[in-house]
Amino acid sequence: MRTHRIQGNGAYWRAGTMMLGILALGCSLAADVREIRPRTGSNWGRDEGKGEMNVRLDVDEEVEVEVRADRMFVRALTGRVARDAGSDLSASMPLRDVRVDFRKRSGRGRVWLVEQPSRANRFTLRMRIRDPQRGEGRYHIRLRYATDSWGWQDRRTAVPWGGNPATLRPSPAPVVAVSWREGAWGRPPSWRGELPGRALDPWRRQRVGDIQGRSGGRFEFRGRVDEEVLFFIRGNQVTAQTQFGRRMEVERWSLDEPFPLGRPLRLRLDRRDGRGEVSVLEEPNPRNNFTTVILVSDRRGGSDRYHFRLDWRR
Repeated sequence: MRTHRIQGNGAYWRAGTMMLGILALGCSLAADVREIRPRTGSNWGRDEGKGEMNVRLDVDEEVEVEVRADRMFVRALTGRVARDAGSDLSASMPLRDVRVDFRKRSGRGRVWLVEQPSRANRFTLRMRIRDPQRGEGRYHIRLRYATDSWGWQDRRTAVPWGGNPATLRPSPAPVVAVSWREGAWGRPPSWRGELPGRALDPWRRQRVGDIQGRSGGRFEFRGRVDEEVLFFIRGNQVTAQTQFGRRMEVERWSLDEPFPLGRPLRLRLDRRDGRGEVSVLEEPNPRNNFTTVILVSDRRGGSDRYHFRLDWRR
């Protein structure tokens, strides 16, 4: 009987040790992923509907880098996780099918592109860096992409970066737009028609008085989001479109003052509740007919309750 008790204790000890090992491995894997938000520094292409991201990293051995919108997620495959060395951007990479020009500018090892952004990978660019020498090596990778028109493309011969636009030859095929309602990232050549998505339920609208006065206003939302939702605001119109996951559930929302058209605004986004990320994807400007676009992204499984508000001032 005594021997049985000792063996049982040993089994419990082995099981406990195994559980601690699994937890330690999970912590180690989580520690090997680093989120980096490049600062806004470059002005390249802003007036031409193009954007640029300069990825600058100190790499030890081999890492995988995922780029999505305005941030990077760096995972160590071997060695230590890479450190940011001054990455910057001029505009976020658009969340749509876009061809990214990928150039290695400096670095002693190998850099290669694994995957271009697409709907299948949730519009994420994936690349790898392998540094063969001991210690960390400094790398600079330049990414360039079209940002204007949110997926509108006229059918012309592609021009490489730095190419001569005079060599463009229009195709006889007409320009074709893909509706947002069909689930693709396209829009009409101007935003003067309906906004993408569906209008928020008017019965859920909360009546509020002027909060900021004529020089400012506020949009506020409460509801449940599963994966990704885009909000579009122009004037007194507010629409939302679910990009991934289940349909959004609206609890209540308010708009105390229409967003003024024809002028840039100062925006301040305040997330009050929600485990994911809430960000301004596109600020009002002449190219989008002064439409504000907000992205709510929840990378975990299942829905979560979100509460955020967006204040604007002239």
